[in-house]
Amino acid sequence: MTVDGKVAKLSTKKLWNTERWNFSVGRPAGNKEDAKTINACLDMLTAKVYQAKKIFTEDDKEISAEGLKNILLGKSNETRTILKVFAHHNEQIGSTCRSRVRTTNFEALQDREGAYCLLYQV
Repeated sequence: MTVDGKVAKLSTKKLWNTERWNFSVGRPAGNKEDAKTINACLDMLTAKVYQAKKIFTEDDKEISAEGLKNILLGKSNETRTILKVFAHHNEQIGSTCRSRVRTTNFEALQDREGAYCLLYQV
């Protein structure tokens, strides 16, 4: 992958005969099952790259080749504490569940515990 002239190498761990490779499109040539399988794998990787790019864009983070590679490999540069995870959860769920939670209890728990968790009352 190349982003802004910086390269991050990533392997599919698949082997392919160069005689059956279409260099103009960068994919296996032909309609045989093995070519379809490799092309499906490449399509899936392409979709994951676009999904990772979307995540970077939504989080207002700079898109980099190494960052995309890390997302594809399941690695994360971001460290999160359990309190941050709960706070993020509360931000996402709080507005949708507020009608089922008494506002005073919800906000009191937020103040006392620093967005530790939601209090649900049925």
